[in-house]
Amino acid sequence: MGNQTFFAEWIIPVARPPIHQGFVTANDGIISNLGAQTEFSGDPSSVRALNHTVIFPALVNAMFHPDFSTDRHGETPRGNFISWLHAAHNRSAGQSLSDFQSQALSALRNILEAGTAAVGIRTRHPEIGQHLENSGIYSAIFHTISGFKQYNAYEIWRQRKLAFRTWKNTQHTHHHLSGEFLYTTAPLLFLEIAKIEERTALPVATCRDEELFLAKRNGTIYQYLLSLDDMDYRWNPPNISPVQYLINGGFSVSDTILSQMIHVTEEDLELLAECSTDFHICLHPRFDRVWELGTAPAPIMRKKGFNLCLGTFAEHLDLRKEMRSALAEYGFQPAEILEMATINGAVALGFDDQLGSIVPGKQARLFTVSDENSIRDPYELIFSNARLQPLG
Repeated sequence: MGNQTFFAEWIIPVARPPIHQGFVTANDGIISNLGAQTEFSGDPSSVRALNHTVIFPALVNAMFHPDFSTDRHGETPRGNFISWLHAAHNRSAGQSLSDFQSQALSALRNILEAGTAAVGIRTRHPEIGQHLENSGIYSAIFHTISGFKQYNAYEIWRQRKLAFRTWKNTQHTHHHLSGEFLYTTAPLLFLEIAKIEERTALPVATCRDEELFLAKRNGTIYQYLLSLDDMDYRWNPPNISPVQYLINGGFSVSDTILSQMIHVTEEDLELLAECSTDFHICLHPRFDRVWELGTAPAPIMRKKGFNLCLGTFAEHLDLRKEMRSALAEYGFQPAEILEMATINGAVALGFDDQLGSIVPGKQARLFTVSDENSIRDPYELIFSNARLQPLG
């Protein structure tokens, strides 16, 4: 790639205020300098003027769930969430390896086209790791473990741990272990994960069904476990909230990504804030709206200091659409939403040294949006439907 400098009407570093009439220089794919064009003192022959363009960091999709797809691409799920989860689980279980790989490759193409440089993935399919490594996408793969019967947990853990040892971390791909859901993973499995992991990811308080199951051991989740022949009748419901169950059970690790977090109280959030664990909260506003699950109390989460990031679900891979939904749902400023979709996600996944902001020393994974006329508000253009183009 060599040494290249790009002049643009706006540079959005994320790590500092926007730069009007700015420049960014990259050397062999690494950012080496940025600032106002009036401060540029490099080789003029290396400059490429992009005119009415905004340059900003590639996006970070902090949590994507490829296992739970719909029957047809783009289909809107309907009905009870747990019932749909059961149907999606059955489709995934009956899917051939070649079909899943084809679906995964299609998803990776869509992720790249959506301007995404890093992604967190929760999956039961370890073979997706090689596809991610080949794609050049930075990825944190959270290999999910399920099995609610406590007396099966030791054998499940033994097999999963053996498989985990064969998955090698690289510069671009990191492997982690995660419980599938609070209500499909035995406490023993969570505790074993916590012994060896420093980073994990788990959906918590997604729907009211979780509260009912933890309080009374009945409802749709109980029926779901019965249908899987995975109900542990010796398990006694603790009659506490999902967040309290997570904390009291000792299921979190040093860096824990909690996704969705819709049905939480301020008391729950206070308990999380008091823990030594770094909790990152990944929100999925589009999915929550489609399912009418409710709205996560994002302003309170932000006020209490949690690292908020954004993710997608199943086929819905365009993070900019998630950004627009977040803008409508949470009342944040566009700059705050962009932070959620870039540096905050990179922090949650452990890639903030390489991605998430335009800073010297980081990867030059940058994207542009352009207009025919002078750009008054660069964020408005980023959040629009204007086509993204990779810089370079």
